[in-house]
Amino acid sequence: MIVDVNNKLYNFVKSYGKNLPEEVPEGILYGYIKIVSMSDDDLARALKNKGFDVETTIKELKSASEVLKKHDLDIDLLKAGLQLVLPKRADDIMVKLEYGTTVMGYDDSVTMKTIIEDVVGVLPEGELKAFSTGSSLSDIAAYIKTLPKEAADSMDESEDRSDEGSRGENGDHVEIYSDVLAGYLDNLKKIIPHFGEDGKQDLLWSQSLLLSIDDGYGVTTFIRELTRLYTDSHLCFDTDMNYTMWKYRIDDNGGRENRFADWDVLMEALKKLSQHSARDNKLHHIIEVDLSKWTTELRTAKIKEYLGKLNEMNTMILFVFRIPYMEHRIVSDIARALSDVIRVRPLIVSPASNDQMIRYMRRKAAGYGYTFASDCDDVLERGIVAEKNDGSFYGFNTLKQMVESILYDRISDEAMSRASAEDKEITAEEVKRYLNISYDDKTADELIAGMVGVKPIIEQVETLINQIKVQQQMSEQGKSLERPTIHMAFTGSPGTGKTTIARIIAKKMKEAGILSKGNFYEIKGRDLCGQYIGETTPKTCGYCRSAYGSVLFIDEAYELYRSAPDSKDYGREAITALIAEMENHRDDMCVIMAGYTEEMKTLLESNPGLKSRIRTTIEFPNYNREELEGIYFNMIGDAFDYDDEFRAAVHDYFSGLEDEVIEDKTFANGRFVRNLYENTWGVAALRSEFDESGRLKLRASDFTSATDKTDVQGTVDEFKRRPMGFGAF
Repeated sequence: MIVDVNNKLYNFVKSYGKNLPEEVPEGILYGYIKIVSMSDDDLARALKNKGFDVETTIKELKSASEVLKKHDLDIDLLKAGLQLVLPKRADDIMVKLEYGTTVMGYDDSVTMKTIIEDVVGVLPEGELKAFSTGSSLSDIAAYIKTLPKEAADSMDESEDRSDEGSRGENGDHVEIYSDVLAGYLDNLKKIIPHFGEDGKQDLLWSQSLLLSIDDGYGVTTFIRELTRLYTDSHLCFDTDMNYTMWKYRIDDNGGRENRFADWDVLMEALKKLSQHSARDNKLHHIIEVDLSKWTTELRTAKIKEYLGKLNEMNTMILFVFRIPYMEHRIVSDIARALSDVIRVRPLIVSPASNDQMIRYMRRKAAGYGYTFASDCDDVLERGIVAEKNDGSFYGFNTLKQMVESILYDRISDEAMSRASAEDKEITAEEVKRYLNISYDDKTADELIAGMVGVKPIIEQVETLINQIKVQQQMSEQGKSLERPTIHMAFTGSPGTGKTTIARIIAKKMKEAGILSKGNFYEIKGRDLCGQYIGETTPKTCGYCRSAYGSVLFIDEAYELYRSAPDSKDYGREAITALIAEMENHRDDMCVIMAGYTEEMKTLLESNPGLKSRIRTTIEFPNYNREELEGIYFNMIGDAFDYDDEFRAAVHDYFSGLEDEVIEDKTFANGRFVRNLYENTWGVAALRSEFDESGRLKLRASDFTSATDKTDVQGTVDEFKRRPMGFGAF
């Protein structure tokens, strides 16, 4: 397929096509025929299992059969004969490309009747006649003989195209991560020879490309391989790929006079290129043009004027327009806007799942002659989660760096005789060490036991978990009982343990069998929002997709709601997408939204749909003086040596904190205590005084100096400046 289709009913129908190719319209038609041929009871059961509204969906499926009747198509003949036609039609490259473009814009607003109309609308006239009422299988066999033959092995394609690639200049394997991009290159290889005669070469690049793809998912590699393909086919003006490949980002520079400056620079460069004659039928350049900042202005007169100038150059230049990964219908609209002036083919690359990323890491290691042990998947995924939570995850580029870091450390261990050079299997323990992954083997209850002031909070969590366990037991006994929602809201001041408790909940729900993975993803509310129209929904869904089987913790969630209507505020769109994900994956994803009490109340009250999906709201009160002192001494533990004078100084300080400080909603609570603790032993480290056991000695004067360095109110603002969240799927 050119794209993954974002239509739930379409994908349901596709699943009934067995392993038959959905790249051609007959694949979807076959799946539809299988479904409408089911008994009503079987169909209702299948729809219910997939979460559809049974009555409404059956009506929608049945109404689509009117299209078949309109074209006088025999359902029984379609059921028997489509399997014969499909393999032949799947060999037709242009059919696959054109149909992929047709379904690109499908989302859940597109009805099955429209889908079947699109399918029938692109079937050849001869095929419609062969499947019409009164025809037979012999008519279908006669039609099949009219279809062009291709190499038999053209169907032997791997489902995971990210295994494939081509050879670079030095013969090294070049990996194309996306099945969408790899599929396009494969198709291009097949059709190039047919354009090499009678001066038709320029038709190949007369159609520009529109890539909807995030950073780190192979756009540069794809363009390099695209350039290499044209170069190796002797279609380029110059054999130097560095001459042929260009990369250009068009920013919006702001201001009435300067905002189009980048456009003007590009136009000036193209003007100089136009001095070359286009009559040589050679491809002079492949230019990647980043249009991310201009997706909403492509139909304006000014931008159309620029695009028209680009179109004048498409006899000698292939333009590859680049935008972030966006909602399919938005990409479809952008493609139509561009095609009003310069024809484009859209290619949409979805961010990879964690499973796909782990497979890539295993292949990358294998390329160096190493393997990861069978039990490494969990720790590799934890490494991926950690990178995403750091806010600097860039797709396969980050994964490549992770694998290279692991291999560097492993080979270094071999050189120092710390690991066997003969055994090329890397163990899970080695991966933990090489990636510096903290792996707490304590159970959730053991982690809770060391915490201060959380007993009432844990009791609420235990109540919910026990209720779900009872529901599971009753379901196993055949008693139907709806599963309670596991999504929660945490309210309270900073530093009251919301994030820590959320991490423990992830572990606790994994131990209870409620969550399948138990990983912990942490983002901020505004991380869900894109910068451009159409970017927010896939971005939100991408975060959720990563967190399937795990906890998605959204701090400062109230930032998604702004009372003043703003057409450029994407918080509302993010909430809508989040609600859908929370409902569709309510059994294997726990969303915890956190923030100040009043702000969170406003958020939930503003959206009844969100409020109805969050049954449990837990208030995290500010710590009292005794709890703050207890947290402080828990942090000190037995790593330091201190005397009664030090203990008295600590007690007097916390006992003397004023009510207006510890009751203020901006008081940083545990974060304030941590800053005070770190400042204390930081002062003590200047003296470097140790006891006979090697423990650093803490003096009352150290603590007094630390209190002067620690701003009770400033800790909140300091924390807010720290980056959180993780990048695009």
